[in-house]
Amino acid sequence: MSSDMPITGKEKYIDLLLTNKSGVNFDRVLDKLQPNAHWGETTSCTPSELLVFTELRLSVAIYAFGLASPQAFACLSALAQALYVVCLDSDRKRKQDMIDVYAAACLLSNLHNQNVHVPELFQKEVNEAKAILAVNSPLNTYALTLCEQSSGNEGDWVAVYESSFPADERVAVDVIRRDLSTGRRLLHRSLSASGELLCFSLVFTELTEFVWLSYIATVPNKRSQGIGAKHLLKLISLMQAKFPEKKALLLEIESISAAQNEAARVERQRRLTFYQRLGAERLSNVQYLMPNFVEGKDPIAAELMWHEFYPGAVKRGTLRDGIREIYEKIYGLAPSDPLIDQITNQI
Repeated sequence: MSSDMPITGKEKYIDLLLTNKSGVNFDRVLDKLQPNAHWGETTSCTPSELLVFTELRLSVAIYAFGLASPQAFACLSALAQALYVVCLDSDRKRKQDMIDVYAAACLLSNLHNQNVHVPELFQKEVNEAKAILAVNSPLNTYALTLCEQSSGNEGDWVAVYESSFPADERVAVDVIRRDLSTGRRLLHRSLSASGELLCFSLVFTELTEFVWLSYIATVPNKRSQGIGAKHLLKLISLMQAKFPEKKALLLEIESISAAQNEAARVERQRRLTFYQRLGAERLSNVQYLMPNFVEGKDPIAAELMWHEFYPGAVKRGTLRDGIREIYEKIYGLAPSDPLIDQITNQI
């Protein structure tokens, strides 16, 4: 997208975007994609033509929310179907294009009393993509109190915390509550219009240059509805404003390569994709380990990720110092513990 492109209204912007990038318009896309074709039929689009169209997908989708025309909806629906037919066996990037376009089409479908049939295989990812696209959209009508700071005296988050994380990854609740009382940790809760807990997060605030996302979990029967994505995006915004001197929100996830079965591998991949879709970066070429909260148990193979608070904020040297602080302040390791040097020497 050209940064110096004049914007004179959403409809004009879409027209400029399409003509400047590829010389196509909605009518031509609709004609090429055969929007009334049955599922599984071949499309008249070649893969190379699809790539041209999908370069436009997010910009067109976002601005189409404002335009909200039946033509825009039909275009996105047709593009989603064509991507499904052509790209199922292609690389992950093309599948992600398909998921993003499905998400946009689903959001627009609400305005036109239309249904978009999303393949069951991608339903969870499409729901998460819908949440990301809808956060600042006029189509976002989900009534909730998003990411409200709490004292921790409520019991609802404790039940979700204890059911969502294994014992070897949990800090004792009394320790968390003590930290909450001093401001060492912060608890945020997202609530429904009736005050029901939907999602919670806990962050640790006493790292020198980072905020540490200790835990985030959505109530089990509310998952795959985009609530966690909305909560996390709001949390990042709140932490940026509250801690302008810090560089990023750090977090850990369990390693995909260390999963012991296919179900665990799929779940860990889904978690990685969730954070990456929200803009998180991933520490590469490091065999990262997460110390175990159960005394005497081995460290857990994991990955370190982060959401930057501003572009270029995180350098490898800064991460090295941050990891040392994580191990000492959060996991309680002694400064001389060999695990600290084992990890930081790789960076």
